[in-house]
Amino acid sequence: MGRQVGFVVSREGLWPFAEFVSASGDICFFESIHHEEKLSELDGLLPLSPERFMTVFLARREDVSLIKSSFVEQQGYWSIDSLTSPVVEFSLPYERDTGAVRPWPSGGRLWFSTGWWGEFDEWATQPTGFVDWADSLLRWIRRHFVRGDHGLYAPRA
Repeated sequence: MGRQVGFVVSREGLWPFAEFVSASGDICFFESIHHEEKLSELDGLLPLSPERFMTVFLARREDVSLIKSSFVEQQGYWSIDSLTSPVVEFSLPYERDTGAVRPWPSGGRLWFSTGWWGEFDEWATQPTGFVDWADSLLRWIRRHFVRGDHGLYAPRA
């Protein structure tokens, strides 16, 4: 189970959101795919490098030890398990055929898991405070972006 918000944004339109995220606490940023088991922290949400990645995971530093990754043997990389990890997925749109990021402005989304069914059919939840923090990111988008014909638009999209 999870929550999400979709949006349309330009590169310039992301700066106010990136500033809000950084001000929301001690936040870490990770690529969705990494080539070593140990997570490699990014310097921040921006500037984005579409050639490098399409999805960034945001996490509170206090939750980093709870992030789970699994090795994708066929592809030869590690991938963050966003269903059972306390992370917010920040995704940029990309072309399915080529894997290239679509031209700007373009659509994206924020998504996070609120809970999942565990190994013994027990409902598992995220750590205390995570859902409130993650909801604050989605609320920021809903309050600061403008509703249009195809969803929420950043003011500068």
